[in-house]
Amino acid sequence: MDESQKTAQGVMKASTIMAISNLVASVVGFARNIIISSIFGMGIENDAYISAFTIPDFVYTILVGGALSTAFIPIFSVYIATGEKEKGLRMGNTVLNLVAILAMVFCLIGEIFTPQLVNLFMQFEGEAFDLTVKLTRIMFFQCFFMCLTGVCMGIMQSYKNFVPSALGSIYYNISIVAFGVLLSQVFGLGIAGFSISVVIGAVANLAAHIRPMHKVGYKYQPVIDMKQEGIRKFFRMLGPVLLGLSVNHINLLVNQYFASGLGDSTVSSMKNAQSISQLPVLIFGSTISLSIFPTMSEHFATDRKDEYRKDFSMSFRTVFFLTIPAALGIVALRTPLIRAMYLQGEFQVKDIAPMAMFMLIYSIGTIGYSEQLVLNRAFFSTRDTKTPMLINVACLLLNVIFSMIFVRIWGANGLALAFSAAGIASMIMLAVFLKRKVGQLRGREILTSAIKTTIASAVMFVALFLLCRMLETMMPLERKVFQLLEVGILFVVGVAVFFVAAIVLKMKEVESVKSIFLRKFKKG
Repeated sequence: MDESQKTAQGVMKASTIMAISNLVASVVGFARNIIISSIFGMGIENDAYISAFTIPDFVYTILVGGALSTAFIPIFSVYIATGEKEKGLRMGNTVLNLVAILAMVFCLIGEIFTPQLVNLFMQFEGEAFDLTVKLTRIMFFQCFFMCLTGVCMGIMQSYKNFVPSALGSIYYNISIVAFGVLLSQVFGLGIAGFSISVVIGAVANLAAHIRPMHKVGYKYQPVIDMKQEGIRKFFRMLGPVLLGLSVNHINLLVNQYFASGLGDSTVSSMKNAQSISQLPVLIFGSTISLSIFPTMSEHFATDRKDEYRKDFSMSFRTVFFLTIPAALGIVALRTPLIRAMYLQGEFQVKDIAPMAMFMLIYSIGTIGYSEQLVLNRAFFSTRDTKTPMLINVACLLLNVIFSMIFVRIWGANGLALAFSAAGIASMIMLAVFLKRKVGQLRGREILTSAIKTTIASAVMFVALFLLCRMLETMMPLERKVFQLLEVGILFVVGVAVFFVAAIVLKMKEVESVKSIFLRKFKKG
């Protein structure tokens, strides 16, 4: 087995672990949204909770989802590779202690200026504003624990151990649901119970990393050594990396700000639609880009540029192969999905159509934001953080401009369209500038794979569209069991049709997936 095959297997193994964990965490996250929508409906309480959750969720997704670990891994990995364990531990402890101090200061400032922050991100007034401020203050200290978790993730992923990160995200979401229901319903704390559970979930996420870190030999020390070169490199990288990776979520904040001025339930409906439409970005784009990042960094640092290009091509093609059918599948299943997941309790039939339209428009940008993550880390692997930062800032400004224009033309739907357009623009610009930096990116095989994936996905979409129409005339969809059955049938058929079409088109990516399942089967 040559090095590229070993790399592919290692990346696929890590990607599988993280994809499964992200899928489980997302399912639990959907359960949280469904429970809240069922208990509190699509009114002020739901809007206030979603808005208050914006800041801690932003910190969780950016810092824990990649920024701290992305800035940390390339530097800490060098100490591991060169056998300088003591220097590595000193650098890791310094970063952990500095992040802890800065996070605590950030939380205290946030507690003091919560009303001003809510005004910055939302256009609420009266009861909605007061409730959002209250819930935000409760959730703010989640940020402290999440910042520490981000550093712990970097340490474990430097050792190419992705399991603690995977389990931590599951513990986080399960804790929010379990303690949220307990505190809100049993102890009578209402929507505030779900806010308290967010902090509990953050503690559980951090706890998932403590024992594994001890097993790899990490020992905590209360030390801050600013003279170490690794520390200076870390903080030089962190700022641009933060901005580069946060553009997707800042774009969502822009959407949310404009949407908060468009009436009750708009924020809730858009957020629920985003959660489903962005699922492929989280499961495929995020996991594959994170999994390939340590390997790409190693190959570029050791001047193995051909291997670096192979890494990039493999990850870029794999994201295309998985994200395009996922996005089209969501578009085809959007109404059955919403009906099966949300239509109960205070959620009403009239709430389905607006949410379905949001899902359709958000799905247009799914491929752009998924590949943006791969492209960002392709740049970071070369220690270039400035270029993606500038490109993503430009696309952020583009989203603001588009939002201001489209919201006047198409209301809330225009905001979703602006978000998707900015994602596609970011992907194109990053790809152009990466090619300028590293030369050819094996573009022919990427283009061939993308065309074949699009054809297979189109076949799947037509099959799902026709089958959906048929099932809706045959099944009594006013009953929940048949709503769930319809989604299950459509999902299985969609996956089967896509893979059959991909096999007929002789796509390489099918063989990679097939080999993984065969190896697992033989081991079993």
